[in-house]
Amino acid sequence: MTTVLIVDDEYLTRRGLRETIAWGEYGFEIVGEASNGNDAYERYLELRPDIIITDVRMKRATGLDLIQKLKNLPDFDSEVIILSAYDDFEYVKKALEFHVGAYILKPIQEKELLSAMLRLQSVQQEKRRKDHLVENMVQQLPMMRNDFLKALFEGKQMQEDDLLQQCRLFEISLPTEEYTVVSIKLDHVVNTTENIKQLHQDLEETLSYCKELPNALKFLSCTMAECHVVLLVYHHDDNYKLLQSSLSLLNDFLLTIKEQFEAVTSRTISAGYSMGHRGISEIHEAYEESKRALAHKSFVGDNTIVDYISVPKVMNAALVIPNEDIERILDAVRNDRYADAKEILENFFDKVKKNSAVDLESLKDVILEMTVMLLRLHFKNVEEINEIYGRPIVPSNELRKLGNVEAVEHWVYEIVEKMFAAKGERDKRNYVIRIQEMIDRQYSISLTAESVAEQLHISSYYLMHLFKEEMGMTFNQYLTKIRIEKAQEMIQSGKYKIYEVAQAVGYRDSAYFSYIYKKVTGHSPKREKNKMTDLS
Repeated sequence: MTTVLIVDDEYLTRRGLRETIAWGEYGFEIVGEASNGNDAYERYLELRPDIIITDVRMKRATGLDLIQKLKNLPDFDSEVIILSAYDDFEYVKKALEFHVGAYILKPIQEKELLSAMLRLQSVQQEKRRKDHLVENMVQQLPMMRNDFLKALFEGKQMQEDDLLQQCRLFEISLPTEEYTVVSIKLDHVVNTTENIKQLHQDLEETLSYCKELPNALKFLSCTMAECHVVLLVYHHDDNYKLLQSSLSLLNDFLLTIKEQFEAVTSRTISAGYSMGHRGISEIHEAYEESKRALAHKSFVGDNTIVDYISVPKVMNAALVIPNEDIERILDAVRNDRYADAKEILENFFDKVKKNSAVDLESLKDVILEMTVMLLRLHFKNVEEINEIYGRPIVPSNELRKLGNVEAVEHWVYEIVEKMFAAKGERDKRNYVIRIQEMIDRQYSISLTAESVAEQLHISSYYLMHLFKEEMGMTFNQYLTKIRIEKAQEMIQSGKYKIYEVAQAVGYRDSAYFSYIYKKVTGHSPKREKNKMTDLS
């Protein structure tokens, strides 16, 4: 709705203006009235109407006094219609100077007033549309500016006219002298439950703070991804001579950023920076150098600043785990030799750490291939893997989150350690199953923990300890349970005498059998037999 304020010192005129036309049908709402210019000014500040209809001559303050006062407000953008009983040139001239929307003579013609109101309503709606566009543009400018810089860093081709136009739009002054590109990234972003957006905001705020410091270098910043920011640092200021002979000033500035971020968040960041470059065409190359420098933190550690010059230039060197080592690891897993498997992995990672020409992604590819082989060898299905590790294991996804060699090494050790632990648990269960099967088959003979352990090639102590741990009862308790269950079945069949049942379930002494039977079931085998006879 378009809001309207009516100003006139005559009550009947105000009432007529309000009631003569069905304003609501045309999208207008009368939100207030005033009887003089001073009151109207106060009502305007309170209501901020879109259109003001005001008489030109009123007691105390006139309509022209009101307009002049309103025009002095910095945010005044309402439309004004002047009503006058005088076709006076001076009034018309003054109204034109104030750029009023319409000057209507009394007596007021409804058609003329409504026409003027609808015209000014369109003007207000167009203003709102433009204001909304401008507001959206202002809100999107930071994102658009970032996208423009991101395209520059990524080497996307642009027409020169478009490039210059966007630089003017975003108030970006691209370097005409030498510059350096810096990649900054948060260390250890592996826990998806962390508030990564907050950490990224902290990083942006840290850069804004450091930009205002006395020793700050001039730079453009661009977000490439969450917690990964790129700076284009200018060298063409008064500090350039120092930077040309030594990069200590740049290092000091990056160190300040790093220390400030850690002080605020208790988290660390690492940075890698390029060699000096000139010209817009080299921005992408400089960005790639900064990324390679940052990636090298995998070998020098987190919380570091890496110069591209110090990074070995022969990257992606061939990296493999020898086939014989892979076979030894697989054999160690099959035969429960954890120490052998860990020794092979430790030797491999020692070689990786000494070979700084190997990049992190090559290492991840090799470890991924080996891990998939181990998981396929050891586990039957995905559900079993999830149960053992307490989470779904997708090696490629987990490796992608790791930011340095040490993290990859620790991840591999966790996988292998739990694999061996799971194998041990599985072996225990298999032993217990075999013991149960032997008891189920051999309960009728003289069976002891020692005789079963000898058949399984394990110690009797380990057998008894393992069985109690897995079953919650001793070997002898389980043996007795099975024997008595079998005895009950035979007695209830009515085909056997008590001593025949005792011998059949492994008891040579029928009196001892009766004692054990009563102890387990609560009644004697004879009573059990008589009960079955009575039922028949």
